[in-house]
Amino acid sequence: MELKNYFAQTSQGAVLPGATCYLYLPGTEVLAEGVVNVASEPLSNPFVTGDDGLIQFAAPNGRYDLRVVHGGRDYRVRVQCNDVNDAIAAATAEVVGIKAEIRNGYYGPLSEDPLTRPDGTEMEEGDEYHNTVDRSRRVFVQGAWTAFIGASTADMANASDPMKGSGMSGFSHAVNYPEGTIGAHARGIVSVKDAPFRAMGNGVNDDTAAFQALVGFESVVIPPGTYKITSSIDLSATEITFQKGAELSVSAGAIVTLGYLKACLHQIFSGSGEVTVTSKTAQIYPEWWGAKNDFGATDSYSALQAALNVSRDQRNVTRLTGNYGIGTKLSIAAETQIESDRRTTIRPASGSGLQDGLLFLPGNSLGRHTLPSLPLFPGIALEVRCALGDIYVPQFNTCGTAILIHTTGSVGAGKASVLDTVVRFDAISACQNSIIFRSDYALDVIQGVGVYGNFITNTINGVIFDGVAAYNDGLIFDVLAIDFVNGGGALLDNQTGEPVPRFTAKVRSWMGGNGFAAISSPTQLAKGQWDHAELDFVNATSFDERHLGSNLIRASRILLRSGNQKQFPVNLVTLSTGKVGFNNGKMAYRPRFLGAITLVADLAAGYTASYYFWHIFADANYYGWKVQMADGAVGSAIITMCHDQSTVEDGRVALVIKNTGATVINAGTVIYLYIEKE
Repeated sequence: MELKNYFAQTSQGAVLPGATCYLYLPGTEVLAEGVVNVASEPLSNPFVTGDDGLIQFAAPNGRYDLRVVHGGRDYRVRVQCNDVNDAIAAATAEVVGIKAEIRNGYYGPLSEDPLTRPDGTEMEEGDEYHNTVDRSRRVFVQGAWTAFIGASTADMANASDPMKGSGMSGFSHAVNYPEGTIGAHARGIVSVKDAPFRAMGNGVNDDTAAFQALVGFESVVIPPGTYKITSSIDLSATEITFQKGAELSVSAGAIVTLGYLKACLHQIFSGSGEVTVTSKTAQIYPEWWGAKNDFGATDSYSALQAALNVSRDQRNVTRLTGNYGIGTKLSIAAETQIESDRRTTIRPASGSGLQDGLLFLPGNSLGRHTLPSLPLFPGIALEVRCALGDIYVPQFNTCGTAILIHTTGSVGAGKASVLDTVVRFDAISACQNSIIFRSDYALDVIQGVGVYGNFITNTINGVIFDGVAAYNDGLIFDVLAIDFVNGGGALLDNQTGEPVPRFTAKVRSWMGGNGFAAISSPTQLAKGQWDHAELDFVNATSFDERHLGSNLIRASRILLRSGNQKQFPVNLVTLSTGKVGFNNGKMAYRPRFLGAITLVADLAAGYTASYYFWHIFADANYYGWKVQMADGAVGSAIITMCHDQSTVEDGRVALVIKNTGATVINAGTVIYLYIEKE
């Protein structure tokens, strides 16, 4: 037995010199026998450590408890004794057995099938050898030797035999592979770079033939690369997926027609040729043609116009998701459909100097268009010439004119029209003009058009009619609130020289601002002539004759509401007092107000007295004043007449009161009246 056990330290600490050691059988107080020292000489048990504090001993194979006692220390540890020679002998025997088994299962190189194993026993399933004649690996399977031939380089490159390269590592869509093979699975994913198409996608080689060969396949993938197309191709029946980095470069004169198209927001079309996407793709994106979401740093006009033209022809929806810049005005056909995400914008491209933004061309535009916000156009942000349109723009900001409704007829054509179109917005801010209605020729027609919005602020003019006087009828301007920060403009400004008939203007929440209070040039309620208009302004305050000239709004229904008027009656005066003594020298502006007459002298039975008020809506062409007692009869007083005298004096209206009773109505009696312009 060789000495192989050297114990130098236990888990309790170093063994001290002169310590007494006991080697027990495990879990007992029985001392082990056969303990020897390093010289293989019998060692007494117990034994003592040397001067260096080390224990050196050997014992028969097995486990023991080693007890170490020194001074006040007394502890035990479990030790294992193994004979190294025994372990080596056992391992050697095992290796010999394995080697024999391998040698019997694999026979090595032979020129023919063997009849027995090398040890003379019968062959077993899985035995094998190398045949030196045909260089095959042969395996004993189900009682017979079967050859497995390795693939040559030529076999691996074979593109037609499904059992060779095309069925293993090669592939071709021209081959019908057996079910269950990798080739059969791969045929479900068609790539234009696969055989037999083999498109190059390097932007130099002509890949037209490869794409033409895709016709008839249901689903195709276009891997990254630039594919040069030089003649027309119709792939409208094929579902095509563009991976990121894949791009068709279409040469001039070529038209590529696509049907079911899938791509993310990156450019997939380039070149001077044409790409059209049918309505099988419900939404198209200008990013496919190269539009950039960079807040106007890039001119994306061509990409945006290309997408809009496809929507015009194919009736799919152009979806806008970014903040784009344009260097040329966009023309939008009536048939186009547009949807925009929130917070998208279109603005002049940097350095382009572009004045005007978007133009809706003539034609019937059915369906709603959701446009981006339109900031920073010095000219006209949105021009509308279409009929039956419903156009929504979130915001117009810092533009010359936010919205232009424009007919562009000609003498030869007879007339042009904009009919029944609605334009909606959330806010118009810092624009010179909010809305302009413009006709180029007298036969043009703008009818049934409405502009609806939430808020207009920091804008000079509300609604302008310019160009020539044409047929303008049934038009609506309807907003929640207007704040005219600067004076010099007007809420309504008719510059055509002829009255605008049947125009409705409503401000539903509040209208005012510093513009109306400007001293030198306050904002006007109306300029020019308006016939049978309907004006309805809530919370309109501080208006007088400075804000509206006489004889402008004829036969119109006017309502300017503000405050609790019953608490603040307007006192009528005698003619001798005159306008100077009426209402602090200012004309009244509310079409419906509470008036008061305080008799300056006794009113005898059967006698009348005249009292006067001055009103900015007094109109010599329309005697539509209605007066009634506010608090019932005062004695026997009645109102016999309310007569417009604005032809005699601007804004003057006379009211005649009569005592129909038998007794005097004393001086100082106050009579309250409801006065209304019909």
